[in-house]
Amino acid sequence: MKREVFYLIWIAIAFVQNSFTQLFPDEAYYWVYSQNMAWGYFDHPPMIAAIIKAGYFLFRSELGVRLICILLSTAFIYIMELLIAPVNNGLYYATVFTLGILHYYSVLALPDVPLIFFGACFFWVYKKYLETFSIFNAILLGVIIGMMLLSKYHGILIVLFTFLSFPAIIKKPSIWVAFFIAGIVFLPHMLWQIYNDFPTLKFHLSERAHEVYNVSLTLEFIGSQILIFGPITGIVLLYAAYRCKVSLPFEKALKFCLIGIPLFFIMMTFKGRAEANWTSIVIIPVLYLGYKQLEGNKMYVSAMRYLLPISVIIIFIVRIFFAHNLLPGLLQIDTGENSKEWALAVKKRAGDNPVVFMNSYQDAAEYEFYAGMPAFSIGNFRGRHSQYDLLNRECENQGKTVNVVPNYFLWGCDTFCTKRGCWQIVKLTDFRSYSNIRLHCSPEKLIVRSGDVFKADFNFTGSGICDIDCEHNIILLPVLKRVFYKQKKVYSDSVLSFKIDNAVLKSEKEHYSVSIQAPSEIGEYQLCLGISAGWLPPTINSNAIIVQVMAK
Repeated sequence: MKREVFYLIWIAIAFVQNSFTQLFPDEAYYWVYSQNMAWGYFDHPPMIAAIIKAGYFLFRSELGVRLICILLSTAFIYIMELLIAPVNNGLYYATVFTLGILHYYSVLALPDVPLIFFGACFFWVYKKYLETFSIFNAILLGVIIGMMLLSKYHGILIVLFTFLSFPAIIKKPSIWVAFFIAGIVFLPHMLWQIYNDFPTLKFHLSERAHEVYNVSLTLEFIGSQILIFGPITGIVLLYAAYRCKVSLPFEKALKFCLIGIPLFFIMMTFKGRAEANWTSIVIIPVLYLGYKQLEGNKMYVSAMRYLLPISVIIIFIVRIFFAHNLLPGLLQIDTGENSKEWALAVKKRAGDNPVVFMNSYQDAAEYEFYAGMPAFSIGNFRGRHSQYDLLNRECENQGKTVNVVPNYFLWGCDTFCTKRGCWQIVKLTDFRSYSNIRLHCSPEKLIVRSGDVFKADFNFTGSGICDIDCEHNIILLPVLKRVFYKQKKVYSDSVLSFKIDNAVLKSEKEHYSVSIQAPSEIGEYQLCLGISAGWLPPTINSNAIIVQVMAK
């Protein structure tokens, strides 16, 4: 097959898929990023926002959101072709076409797409750098490292394992030029993190609830890796890549990444769940080493004649599911299907008022995209913070009329049903919410007896809300609550005897104490303080205290 024909077919399939597939929830969330350009975001660095912004400037539709990612994923295949230099282009294209992960990233606007693109660029330039340790190659390498890190933090693993595979490289003066350039490229994002008090690092390192280790977490992650590189050919390539013997520094780097990155995330499962796509960058060594190992294998060449049509059928079915879940009763897959119809149904009831979604930044994003109306999400004690906490929309709408979409059932509320299920909406004419109030609790860890009453100290560390004295709104007055979590689930919550007003918010140096009764069951808990606006659930306002409850 001619090169031009393959790439035109690949792009054409992506465009056809796009016309039948509404935005996935995460894509809509990243689109919200692009509407509020910055050097960083709550969950990720800024690259995904920049490329969505560029595409959406050209086409104000799903195609615009995905356009640059479609081109980058296609360019990734081309760069890998240059790296591999296949003897048989037709076999290489057939192999690529049977890799499900590349079809997944060929149409969706996700941070993994620029990550694997710049990852391929990194290895392409790194190979040239090993041939000629020139300043020019070092500068180019540094720029690409910076772009990888601006795409997704996981890019640091590529750099780490590459240089672990060839420690002597640090003796080359030019490599320090590469590190310096990478630092310059990444510096604006680090300055953004500092200015915003490191929201991303705090979320990933501390705010994310950790699970008590269970072997199923590790086994599920390992199983997901087999599935993500499927349906068939990817597993064969994965096995062949691990079997591939390497000697050259460039191929050693690929082998180190192939083994090191999955191993790193397997170790991460000892403290919580690891997502399958976190190893997406491993597709580079899998494709390179696996293909190199198999290209001259007559059995593999012969098997591809049978694997190609089988894989195409499976991938075609999966692509249909991207656009339309054919088995909604059996498969709970949130692909964003029917999002536009759902958003218009919400808009019909909300009118021109902003819509507040409890614990669903994805729903808020989808509503903004398809309804074209303002929305935001508030993470309560059963959820987490999101980019909406940095956009300050909660503060901007204090005292205004909004419509709240709860994440639990409320009696007597307006209920309506769509193809995405039944929903409720509540109109508030004097909206109040206090998630922007920050408290710091101490100590970090306590050991108490079952059922005992103990003291928890805290102080207010800043607030984006200037005025919370709203005695005229007795329904949504601020109320301090304590919440115990056990194994990531809410164990219990209750109201504390502490009045929150403007005076205590402004006294950041003042420390306060509240009395809290320990749970009756022994075990380890996380204790957080949250602030409710009347009947609304408490928001996430404090750090967590680890409470070890012992028997009496």
